[in-house]
Amino acid sequence: MDSESLILFATIALFFLIWMVSGLWTAYRNKERLKQKLRAQKGNRPNKRYEDMELRNLASGGMKPYDIDEITWNDLSMDELFARVDYTCSQSGEQVLYEILRNPTMDETVLRHREEVISFFAQNDDARIKMQLRFAAIGRNGKYSLPQYLSYLESAPQKSNLKDGIVILGIFLSAIALLWKPDYAAIVLCILLVYNFISYMKEKGKQSPYIATFSYVIRFLRQLDKLIEACPAVLSDEKTQMQEIRNSFRSFRFGAFVVTDQNKDSGNPVSLLLDYVCMFLHLDLIKYRQMHKIVANQNEQLLLAFETAGFIEAMISIALYRSSLHKYCLPTLNHEACPTLSCEELVHPYLEDAVGNDLTAEKGILLTGSNASGKSTFLKAVALAGIMAQSIHTVCADCYTSSYVKVYSSMALNDDIIAGNSYFIVEIMALKRIFDAAKQNVPIRAFVDEVLRGTNTAERIAASVELLKALCNQNVQVFAATHDLELAKLLMPGYENYHFTEQIVDGDVQFSYEIKEGYATSRNALALLSAFGFDKEVVAKAKDRVKQFEPK
Repeated sequence: MDSESLILFATIALFFLIWMVSGLWTAYRNKERLKQKLRAQKGNRPNKRYEDMELRNLASGGMKPYDIDEITWNDLSMDELFARVDYTCSQSGEQVLYEILRNPTMDETVLRHREEVISFFAQNDDARIKMQLRFAAIGRNGKYSLPQYLSYLESAPQKSNLKDGIVILGIFLSAIALLWKPDYAAIVLCILLVYNFISYMKEKGKQSPYIATFSYVIRFLRQLDKLIEACPAVLSDEKTQMQEIRNSFRSFRFGAFVVTDQNKDSGNPVSLLLDYVCMFLHLDLIKYRQMHKIVANQNEQLLLAFETAGFIEAMISIALYRSSLHKYCLPTLNHEACPTLSCEELVHPYLEDAVGNDLTAEKGILLTGSNASGKSTFLKAVALAGIMAQSIHTVCADCYTSSYVKVYSSMALNDDIIAGNSYFIVEIMALKRIFDAAKQNVPIRAFVDEVLRGTNTAERIAASVELLKALCNQNVQVFAATHDLELAKLLMPGYENYHFTEQIVDGDVQFSYEIKEGYATSRNALALLSAFGFDKEVVAKAKDRVKQFEPK
């Protein structure tokens, strides 16, 4: 080799060495940055933001029906709770965490295992970060979840590889025949190649929408290997399950690069050559059909792997959520048929510096109190505590003891313009579903804010008394809030009375947000009008008008 050739060879070799080292250095630097970001998650709030469409896609991408229905979910603004708890890096963790929140369990064994995993990752940052790096590598697959994509994939027609196999055999036989009958063989070979080219162009476009799903599945399965290696002893069952599923997809992964790793626009000579080979020999179409068949036959196993991996990341996310809280406790739960509740310093999980409240309830609770005094917020805090206790096994309180319950609410309702239902119709439909659920003889904790507010005073009070009495039976514990003080006496002894109150200091209304026994005796609507600057004469006339409605 002459000196010029040697210099050229050395230059090319140096170029590729620099390119490789640069790539490795970039990958190392990105990994270290990600590690720092993951380490900084502990003790801090997540910085993710969700668009409405993303949340709707999450809700529609579930792998099972939800126990928390849409009314209760929206009443309690649980999209906000999900966003607050969500530290996930992958679509599997995100989807499973969402489903855990929407499906509180009554299985003590399930909650005990969740607690073991959460506690492990709370105490082992290195193990947590090692697992999170794998989930970050899995990432997300567009705006839809894997279950949605797989459902979409099921609608794609499955085709046999027989015809392609026959044509490819003909191509190879024609190529061999060139040695003996070059004229005829060349004609046959050209016809077969042109036929394959045309049929390739027709079919390739139909497969494109599904390729992204296969790419994500391959990425998921590759990281599944590393997740299995990183699984601690506390995840032994999950590790075994993922190993079995991983092994059943070996043929799916073999040669998958032909379908998923091509990059026609990269300019890579190898990719371009492979692209042309596929055009004439249909290698990617053949592999695609094989992959499609495997996914169709093993759909449930793939979803199980997705759910198992997602469970691990969801537990990591809950551990990080706990680290960001000012206080929390592990709930004590029992299987009493009659729902009971005892809590100390319970706060609403969405509020910073919230006022804590104590409560012991063995029957229904009726909350009275003036406007903006904290009734609705307290109801939501109790409802959220019930759901969080049986889902993420975490309650924002000093102490929380409760029966296992199903939570239903009728609180933040609106007119249904599309369906043509007034507020009152929407409200009675929401209440009826709670009555229907009560027939299942499952412990229920129901939350009702301003029952039947959509009708006149006389009928509202009469109907409210009978509905709340009928609802609060052996297996249903009702928490209701009202401005109608008449209900406080009419519902005794089935309901205990509690209230929130306020003080008016120098014309300003001040709230303590502390729950007190008994029913409210004060009103503040007119004081609030005055505090917000309404005309004094209007407020004075309103006060005189009140006297006309008070009992003589």
